[in-house]
Amino acid sequence: RVRDEVVTRTGNEFGKELLDDDSGQVVDKEGSFLIRAAEFDVPVYLDSADNHSFGMDLSPLALEGLRFAPDPNQDVVEMAAYSLHFQPQLNIFFGEGGPRNKIQTTGPTASEIFAVPFNGSAGCILFTIADPRAGALSGSTQSEAVTWGKYLDADPQRESVIWSEYTTTVPDVAGYVAATSHRKPPGLFTERAATLNQFLDEIKTHKSDRITMQEEIARQLPDVVAAEKDARKQAGYRFNE
Repeated sequence: RVRDEVVTRTGNEFGKELLDDDSGQVVDKEGSFLIRAAEFDVPVYLDSADNHSFGMDLSPLALEGLRFAPDPNQDVVEMAAYSLHFQPQLNIFFGEGGPRNKIQTTGPTASEIFAVPFNGSAGCILFTIADPRAGALSGSTQSEAVTWGKYLDADPQRESVIWSEYTTTVPDVAGYVAATSHRKPPGLFTERAATLNQFLDEIKTHKSDRITMQEEIARQLPDVVAAEKDARKQAGYRFNE
């Protein structure tokens, strides 16, 4: 057994290992989302390795010195590459929380972090029970997300909301789409390396723009800090000086 080793894995790599498993312990390969995604080369990225059963299941291995972990930094770069080069992009959200936010970070990653032009995704379909009146991320609407450059605009025609617990509605919708669609799987994960390299080339092309952005932020930062500090003092906050 390998000890004290960190092994990074994408969801697809886990899925392919399960797909190729011949131990007989994987009892329903056709019913596994992860396995089917790997079979059809659909990219799978984890929003976190510790807030769901996946992290729980791997925790015994970590205690034995074998630590499997996704790489969130690499993930967001790869996801931004997919978003940029396979437009128009329609985001479909099953539920709320971290996964919903992760897919929406791809546009700002390209445009705000790497200065690569990206106008935003074309729209979204939400299967959700999160009320936007709560003001939380899970209930945020497209009109809020557009301020981050996540969508082209706030046109309500770009957003469809299905008010439901997604486990009760998505299976029927997915079954209908699978039965009526004639599209062939695009094999995006097969294009992973080429897509990423193309994005890295664009990052290099816009390097001078990124440096200019960073210099402007550095110039503005002292004024932003001073204004924030002044606002907190006026609100009664006491600093330890």
